[in-house]
Amino acid sequence: MKSYMLVIFLFLYAGVLDAKESERTLEKLGYSSTIESFERAIKRDDLEALKIYIDSGIVDTFRKEKKNPIGTLAFHGSREAFKLWLDYFNPPSGAYAYEKTMWFFIGIGKEKHAILLSEYIEDPNYTFDYGMSLLLTASQQGMMTVVQKLVELGASPNASDDFGNIAATLAIRNDNLETYKFLIKNTDFSKVTELSVKSLLGSIMRNRNFNVEALRFLFGTSNIPLTNANYNILIRSERQIGNQSTEAYQLIEDAFKFVKETW
Repeated sequence: MKSYMLVIFLFLYAGVLDAKESERTLEKLGYSSTIESFERAIKRDDLEALKIYIDSGIVDTFRKEKKNPIGTLAFHGSREAFKLWLDYFNPPSGAYAYEKTMWFFIGIGKEKHAILLSEYIEDPNYTFDYGMSLLLTASQQGMMTVVQKLVELGASPNASDDFGNIAATLAIRNDNLETYKFLIKNTDFSKVTELSVKSLLGSIMRNRNFNVEALRFLFGTSNIPLTNANYNILIRSERQIGNQSTEAYQLIEDAFKFVKETW
């Protein structure tokens, strides 16, 4: 029994010594054991110091105090610093924490961080408020690399938000033509609702920077249903845009020539 207690004591004592040694090393590098100091290391991209914080367990105190440097990592951390944090806190607390964190990074335009997080998510089709998903948000932002990765992981380009917008709609609405083309190629319109088709056509025709290529690409590449209702949307949009711009009207005429031939 005494020998057992001695082993425990030596183990704990060694841990204390390691912690003290880590604190001394951090002091030599110009840091302390506070979260403010840890965040300063993030901003400086001091990977040596960050590894000491993590390996020594100093970051555990931040967790116990419910302090999270995720905001500093988001705006100031490098990809390498962020990966150190992800690997250490794998898995994070809370359901779909990786999906929620990835959505946050997509929203603030951190593409490299979002790609890193894609390696950890469980459900690429997880939805947030108003039916928004990772793919819809990335498409809206024009993050082609993230969009491609999500589709590769199983995110569906056929899925829409609560307003009927599919990923391709949000891409072209925000003038992300290449992302739009990729999504159109991967969208199965036999599984897309009529509301979503109308929303897509309306977004193409009413886009402030109307692009005839987007319309041509849609009818030339996809299996979009060619219904009278869809045709009427194009007709109404032609009149609306034509009244505003002669150049836009000519673009629509060129598009109609192609669409009528396709029909």
